[in-house]
Amino acid sequence: MKSMQLLLIFLLMIYPTSSLLADSIVVKNFASDDNNDSFQRKHTIGYLSNLNSKPIAIDLGIHTGSWFLEELSAKRHFSIIGVSADFKSKTFGILSTEVMHNRSDTWSTETFNIAYMQPYDQKPVRFEANIERSIVDSITAINNKILVDTYTTSADFILNDAFTFVGVGIHQDFSDDNNKNGGLLKLIYTNNKFNSVRTSLVFKQLNSDNQGTGYFSPETQQLKYVNFDYSTPIISDKFLFKTSFVLGIETINNQNNNNLIKLEFGLRGWLTDLHGITGRIGCDNTGDTLGTRNNDSYRYCYAGLDYNWRLK
Repeated sequence: MKSMQLLLIFLLMIYPTSSLLADSIVVKNFASDDNNDSFQRKHTIGYLSNLNSKPIAIDLGIHTGSWFLEELSAKRHFSIIGVSADFKSKTFGILSTEVMHNRSDTWSTETFNIAYMQPYDQKPVRFEANIERSIVDSITAINNKILVDTYTTSADFILNDAFTFVGVGIHQDFSDDNNKNGGLLKLIYTNNKFNSVRTSLVFKQLNSDNQGTGYFSPETQQLKYVNFDYSTPIISDKFLFKTSFVLGIETINNQNNNNLIKLEFGLRGWLTDLHGITGRIGCDNTGDTLGTRNNDSYRYCYAGLDYNWRLK
């Protein structure tokens, strides 16, 4: 596996200067930490080619990288190599596919993602669907080789210029014979005079067959919150700044109520015509904001920085 990664990195370094199909090189970095002493980081480098054949544009990609997990004194490391293909059409919509091979000292497995989106100008209803297989990201779950298949379908109903209603269905099938079912309802409000601000009322519920082994899976999890989004161009319109604030209540097993707070900042834009970045940083908090309710306080913070080198 290491020899394959070294070969891919070498090709990424020398191939773009000679390829007419090359579009960009993408470097992605992500890290997260929580107050349960669980830390993760993921680093990948990828090569993306764009085949602008009409009426369908095709993006083909290959990437490699590493995924590190640490909980207390336990550590796990996966080497990753993956391929992707996106198909885009104004009439058909967008079909995105990705397959990854994940390899560690004790376990090798494949994960994948398939997503479809109707065209953005589809009115008054726009449909999306997604199927994803992923590794449950805890040390105990990895030791038990637990995978989860997640199926989601959603529909956006554009009620008028101000309101959009979103309905999402969710089903998760865990390889330890656990299942989750639920959904999400969202009402989005946008004022045309202040279109940089968007307010959403959200209700989400998931029901589990059992508690699961080594991962968060209460019998019932219910979220009710308000989400405020703000975005604006900055620095001569070369960058887009975004922030999101969430305030609400999380209810576990119909009895334990925790405060729900989330704050995220994001930035996306181009340093030059060829070099772009995308960054985000944020924290989720359930329980008391100041952390004085030790029994149910949980905080999860994350940061990501992606670099895009558009090739000539």
